[in-house]
Amino acid sequence: MAENDSPRGAAISEAARRTGLSADTLRYYESIGLLPPVARDKGGRRLYGDDMIRRASFIKECRGYGLSLSRILGCLPPRQDGAAEAEAEAALLSEARASTEAMIELLRIRLARIDGRLRQLARERGGRG
Repeated sequence: MAENDSPRGAAISEAARRTGLSADTLRYYESIGLLPPVARDKGGRRLYGDDMIRRASFIKECRGYGLSLSRILGCLPPRQDGAAEAEAEAALLSEARASTEAMIELLRIRLARIDGRLRQLARERGGRG
């Protein structure tokens, strides 16, 4: 293999820096199938292409929205496939949005209960005057 034919990509430390994930997390995501097998250089070191870094960043984003790794794993295609991956990403984001809307509604209900209790306490204090 000519020098120019060697696999290209970011070393795991660079991929970790670019994604905000630890090297251990990147390895773990690969081991459970969230990331497809990563290309390696002649020395066996992982090389992360831009698509792989984008996928890892998206997984981190989904985790930030409260989606579990098992849910993400169940939705993302095992291999990077532009159309299928875009469809899966849209489905995951829609799910995260619906979940967030439900949480907001629960928080609104909680706030209404707190406001009601505060009004009740204010009336009780005002009546003792």
